[in-house]
Amino acid sequence: MQQSQQQQQQQRQRQQEQQQQQHQQHHHQQQHHEQQQHHEQQKHHKQQQQQQQQQHHKQQQQQQQQQHHKQQQQQQQQQQQQQEVYTDLYCTESLNTGALRSSKRTKRGIQSPASDAL
Repeated sequence: MQQSQQQQQQQRQRQQEQQQQQHQQHHHQQQHHEQQQHHEQQKHHKQQQQQQQQQHHKQQQQQQQQQHHKQQQQQQQQQQQQQEVYTDLYCTESLNTGALRSSKRTKRGIQSPASDAL
């Protein structure tokens, strides 16, 4: 009688163990599946982030390059504008500085309409 009870208990324990194992396996599969999904999502998310960062970084780079380029262009334009402004400011400037500036400009090969007007 005692023996059979013990056997039953042992069997019960075994069943429990098996169930636990099954549960663990199932849990493990789920975890694995979740991990995969999570991993894929993470990868996808990371890729998106990287792309965004890259884009952001590229944009920054481009902006910086563009800005740098623009600044250079702007500086060049400003120089040109300044040269052009000299011609516009001619009438208001004293002839002295105007003449100085026109001589500078003609050296660069830019004819100023102001010298024609003089």
